Amino acid sequence: METIANLVARFWEHGQHFLWGCSAACALAFALLLGGSLLGFTAAATIMLTGYGLPMLVALVVFVALGAARSWEGRPKRMVFLVADEEQSIWGHSKAP
Repeated sequence: METIANLVARFWEHGQHFLWGCSAACALAFALLLGGSLLGFTAAATIMLTGYGLPMLVALVVFVALGAARSWEGRPKRMVFLVADEEQSIWGHSKAP
């Protein structure tokens, strides 16, 4: 049970890599099918039109959106200091009486 929890935690930690990999795979497969159908390969056109083209495009959009959201969530947060440090302040030289 602990190994499954570790696996899920590791996947969540590096989930954006998996999502970007899935989106790249979907983009490559969609590009190959689209290129094959545009070049006149009947097998690629049949696969593209019979039901794999639109779901693959939707999966590509979903994986890109989820990968972008996971990458955005995983970025380091900015530190905001509302009270300036006296040495770093541009008003540090002017002391109030």
